[in-house]
Amino acid sequence: MNYQVKAHAESAGKAEIFAKNSQYVFGISTDQTELAGPAEILLSALAACCLKNVERFSTILHYT
Repeated sequence: MNYQVKAHAESAGKAEIFAKNSQYVFGISTDQTELAGPAEILLSALAACCLKNVERFSTILHYT
């Protein structure tokens, strides 16, 4: 499998990640609170992996 993401930092403590057809804006400033930071982005990715596996295995194990 091949994965490709692009990321760049903007002014005002914001950064963007582009992956496939999605764009994620997050905060990189130490005093910014309205945007998710890198830790929340990482934890969100872990949660997405868990949910994807639950969905995948629910079909195999016939869960609803």
